[in-house]
Amino acid sequence: MDASIKIERAVETDCTGLRRMIQELADYEKMPDGPKIDSKTLEVDGFGDGPMYRCLVAIDQSDHRTRHLVGYALYHLNFTWHGRTVYMEDLYVSSSHRGKGIGTALWKNLLQDAMSAEASSCIFAVLDWNAPSLAFYVSKGAEDLTASKGYRTFRIQRDAIGRIAALEPLKDGAVVKEVDSASVASVVEAYREMAAEAGRAEEMKITEQELRAGLQSTPPWCYLLVMTSPSGKLLGFLLYCLAYSTWEGVQLYIKDVYVRPSHRRAGLGTTLLQALMKRGVALGASRCDLVLSSGQDSALEFFRSHEAVDLSAADGWIHMMLQRPHMEAIVAS
Repeated sequence: MDASIKIERAVETDCTGLRRMIQELADYEKMPDGPKIDSKTLEVDGFGDGPMYRCLVAIDQSDHRTRHLVGYALYHLNFTWHGRTVYMEDLYVSSSHRGKGIGTALWKNLLQDAMSAEASSCIFAVLDWNAPSLAFYVSKGAEDLTASKGYRTFRIQRDAIGRIAALEPLKDGAVVKEVDSASVASVVEAYREMAAEAGRAEEMKITEQELRAGLQSTPPWCYLLVMTSPSGKLLGFLLYCLAYSTWEGVQLYIKDVYVRPSHRRAGLGTTLLQALMKRGVALGASRCDLVLSSGQDSALEFFRSHEAVDLSAADGWIHMMLQRPHMEAIVAS
């Protein structure tokens, strides 16, 4: 990389340049009307109380009179049943500065930050027509989970969030609440049940200690809604993260929803989803994303019945994951 380029954490005054590059990326992706937020929103959401995202910028220092941004990597905390991870929302380099190693340098710094926070992976999405980016990520060890496991991205839009939040609540005595310390062990047990039911028990890596750490960190890596019977027995849970879109701002990201088999087909999943959508309304969330894999037919039916749109089919989104060993190799290279 050119010695005049420096990678560092974004500061609040970078948001004007960041917004410019977000528009450049939208133009490149052939969706120029996509970005809806302005630089002020980026300032508040990234540098106010409780920042919603992290951002690295590439600065061209050849002109000492100005802080000229030529690239950025924007990402946020995320969580899977493998444990802590980061979601890379955008990685972009201005066209005038491509082919100089800036994108790789931004990604290496992002991965270093993620590993310092004990993240097990980096996940992100790529449009299927973007062959150069796909080839680059695969060459670095990233797995195309859409091809290998049938992962598809779904989205519940803002209007649907409002409609789900306004549904009539369930009246069978079940209670939905934010998880308390006493319920974490029961959720981990339910996670094992869910993984075994899906035939993926070996992929379940979450321990009680890891889940507690994800919930209690500042800011949290994840949030957890639990549903219990009047006697306190766990009936189901919904694990989610707060994510960030450079087009529309704060959003929800559902990681897992599980209702124990003996309590299914009774509206409990809808009640958990409704509780999350109410939080989304309170936060002003622009949308709610989730990823489903092949074989999850009941989940597919459930989310489609609640207005989830298949972005992988509609827009060609490919879900990618870079595991920890490849992260370490990239940073060390």
